[in-house]
Amino acid sequence: MYHRPAPDLTNSPFLMLLTMISLLISIYGIFKPKPGSKPGPKAEDLEADEADGIDASNAPGQPASPDGLPPQARRPLLKEIIDLPAWYPFRVLKGSKKRVPQLLRTLEAENPGMVPVILGESQSSLDAWEATMADRSYDTQAILQEAEGLYARQVGRYSEIAAASKFSGPLDEEFAAPESGDSPSVFIALVPAKEPWEIPAWFNLGGQNGCPSPAVHVARLRLWQETFGARLYLLRPDFVELRLPQELTLGDLKFLAREHIAYNPGHCDDPPSREDVLSCMEGLETRRAWYFWWD
Repeated sequence: MYHRPAPDLTNSPFLMLLTMISLLISIYGIFKPKPGSKPGPKAEDLEADEADGIDASNAPGQPASPDGLPPQARRPLLKEIIDLPAWYPFRVLKGSKKRVPQLLRTLEAENPGMVPVILGESQSSLDAWEATMADRSYDTQAILQEAEGLYARQVGRYSEIAAASKFSGPLDEEFAAPESGDSPSVFIALVPAKEPWEIPAWFNLGGQNGCPSPAVHVARLRLWQETFGARLYLLRPDFVELRLPQELTLGDLKFLAREHIAYNPGHCDDPPSREDVLSCMEGLETRRAWYFWWD
């Protein structure tokens, strides 16, 4: 009896297709991201940080974080500044501006009893404090004590404002990177303050060029932080920036506008005109950042 030979499938297009699919599945299994993992910084970002003098070698070997993220996805790149002026009392670190939110959060978590504040984008932002800090003749605790009295005089009125104000929109405690300047880096000081509003006392901020005294800065920033969540974000001898974590609908917009003008009157008429107040009110309704400067 004639038997038909079995077909040879070794060169069958169907078998070749199955083989290719099996190979692709194997390759995907090797490179598939593990559950819960997040990508770390891009290679070009690390190279840019290294070129800017920021240590990119801290990613490997870091202890695992409580959130399970790999170190390179958790910890921003930082460099300790060691060539500080002899009169400068705080630790300063340099980091990538595009990772400011993560950087601030990490510094605060890893340095209990310290509050980070951005000083600027260059070494000159440190040198600018020499006029107010170099002689160290000021008493930080005395400034805080004076500010306590100023705060007590107004806290009742601010409590009324807080009760009539509403917060809306998503809560954003990370904030964005500083908007000005072309530098890829920022300089951040670690200040031994209990709260961000105490920081002007440690820097002896103000008292010249129409800038309020250090105690006024402390009292005003405390009122605004406790009432509206406005936190000190960036500090220079002639500039203060606060950031709000949420959109704010104020119970008494005119009152706060006048408070802003009283704190930073140099850009308004004396006394402030109706147009000055209305302009300030309009800005307060839309901004999540408050800027003050004295020149």
